Amino acid sequence: FPIEDKEIDELKTLIMAQVEQIIGLGVPFPSHLTIPGMITISDLDKLTDMLAAYMLPSGKEKQVILETLDLKERLGKLSIYLDKEVKKFQVQSKIISKVQKEMGKTQRDYFLRQQLKAIQEELGEEDELTTELKELNAKIKKQKCLKMLRRKL
Repeated sequence: FPIEDKEIDELKTLIMAQVEQIIGLGVPFPSHLTIPGMITISDLDKLTDMLAAYMLPSGKEKQVILETLDLKERLGKLSIYLDKEVKKFQVQSKIISKVQKEMGKTQRDYFLRQQLKAIQEELGEEDELTTELKELNAKIKKQKCLKMLRRKL
């Protein structure tokens, strides 16, 4: 292999790995296109155009790929754009995961509180806050009664 061919082959391998990462992050991708199928495409210009069309969101980036004539340069640019996409989707995935985890915790806490409340009602018990409120209300009533008695005396 000449050096140029090895570099092009390495870029193709890198790009396929990036595409696999993006698909692995749950990004929709046409089902008729598979990684093994794409690897066997011998026309790298065609593969580059196809991946740019499906994987790049920006029309400007797609245009840059289409306007670049040198194959090695095209693959290099595509790899840079795909790397940005991988990072973007990793951040999105992390945020979604964090939000789902927090929502799950909140729902779990609510469910457990409701269970605790139901158990306390079954046992005829009250939570500390309810007990404390009742005690305070009793003290307030007692104070009012004492004030009324003093006025009458």
